[in-house]
Amino acid sequence: MPEEHDPSDLTGAMQLALDRKHYYGIFYEESGRPTFEDNELTTREKAAG
Repeated sequence: MPEEHDPSDLTGAMQLALDRKHYYGIFYEESGRPTFEDNELTTREKAAG
């Protein structure tokens, strides 16, 4: 992943993903949003009553 890449930049992440070079790492990361695991736990707790 290039040093100057900002993982909060969706447009930049898409450009890297479509680049012919192969990059490894986090392309895009959205903060402030619950994770899948957090949502699953909340759903299970609500379903349990």
